[in-house]
Amino acid sequence: MMVNEAYRVWHGRSHMDDAVQAPTNYQQQDGYRMGNSTNTKYKPYEHIPGLAVGAWYDAGDFDIQSGTVIGLTNQLAEVWDVLKPERDQTFIDQKTQFVDIHRPDGLPDIIQQVEHGALNLCAQIENIGFIAGGIVQGTMHQYHHLGDAVTITDGYIYDPSLKPYEVRGNRSGTLDDRFAFTNNGGNPMGNSNVCAALAHAARVLAPYIPETAERCKKNALKLWKEMDEFQARQARNPQANANANANAMRNYRGFGGDRSAAAIQLWLLTGDDKYKEMFLPMVMRQIEMAKAAPQGVEDNRTGGGSAMRAPRVNITTALSLLPYMDDDFKASLREVIPVFVEDAKRTAESTPYGVPVAGGTWGGSERVISWAQNNYMVWRYYPDLIDPELVLSGLNFIYGNHPYSNVSFVTAVGVNTKKVAYGNNRADYTFIPGGIAPGLVLLQPDLLEHKDDYPFLWGENECCTRTVPSYVTLSIGAEEIAAAINK
Repeated sequence: MMVNEAYRVWHGRSHMDDAVQAPTNYQQQDGYRMGNSTNTKYKPYEHIPGLAVGAWYDAGDFDIQSGTVIGLTNQLAEVWDVLKPERDQTFIDQKTQFVDIHRPDGLPDIIQQVEHGALNLCAQIENIGFIAGGIVQGTMHQYHHLGDAVTITDGYIYDPSLKPYEVRGNRSGTLDDRFAFTNNGGNPMGNSNVCAALAHAARVLAPYIPETAERCKKNALKLWKEMDEFQARQARNPQANANANANAMRNYRGFGGDRSAAAIQLWLLTGDDKYKEMFLPMVMRQIEMAKAAPQGVEDNRTGGGSAMRAPRVNITTALSLLPYMDDDFKASLREVIPVFVEDAKRTAESTPYGVPVAGGTWGGSERVISWAQNNYMVWRYYPDLIDPELVLSGLNFIYGNHPYSNVSFVTAVGVNTKKVAYGNNRADYTFIPGGIAPGLVLLQPDLLEHKDDYPFLWGENECCTRTVPSYVTLSIGAEEIAAAINK
């Protein structure tokens, strides 16, 4: 997409050369690797068409990390389910691949963002057969590129019959196209979360963009059928399929888990109770397990990756289903809310800031946001059982009520906002508005740090898209709570 804002062009239409099949027996930066098979109909370095559509750049580079696309598509659809924010301040034209910020176009922005993620997932399924582990830059020089993404590649499809830099029509002999890493193609179960995201997208898009919704539904059902067939083969020949599964998983970078999330979304999409029969026992077990109160205070160390996590009293899925379930389900869930609230209070009381101040080599903003968001979901349905301060304290922390400084971890939002962030314009020592920084890291043994004068520390300053839906939910939720308090 070309993204324009008034006089500024944030970036042009990059990577219009799609991608090539990543070579076999190959490994590169950021942990991407291929085994001895492509798992596709494409040969190494062969052009894969149709991939220059949808998705979002990684926070600090211009890779497409498929796990982020899957998660963000599903999370954005969840925001719509819960809050239906009808804000329309962005013109998005998928046909011309043009975006104009601060220009309404008649569709809710969040609906169009759901479509943007879904279009990429559909394109991968239709052109590759499944979701690649990543569609990423093939060289370190491209990976650390800063500036307009449109300048990373020449925009021409790679043709090995041409010499480097030779151009004929829309093809060139320059191997600068992205690599599609398809090592995760041997196990259909790896697409269970993809199935869930597409079914979810199909449901929320249907009233607004029915053509894309139908395409999402078709691909979600295709993936579900493939999982059915895979499990049937395993049942017929457990040992042979166990060996095949082990080989497929050796170089696996997939997006699976059990099929419950996909079953939930397909039930909500189709109304077919065969899906409900699959997920309901799991959800009821989750509610039953939540009755046992956790002991002690939760360990909030973040390590080196995402700080987002499910609550210890994990009723997240059950809460998301609440509006669609019967009175017996609602009564069962209500029984465990006091256990959830007690654990949230214990966490809040463990620090002076009333939130889980996380520490590690990756900052803890995501942990605080997801914790407060989970509390908001409880308040939304059971306002008589939880103190709203357990929601508001999370937003207060992110906006500056935290150790080390009083800077807001949301760029361009707050009284004292960040001056720099680890985005694709970090070379200019600036930021992209609306980014959410990881925040405070823990330097051993006990120093919390958040540098705001050096953007290249990604553990403190890299603004990841995966945090945005939870922040949006928390922000709008805080407005709802303020309105209820001041009524």
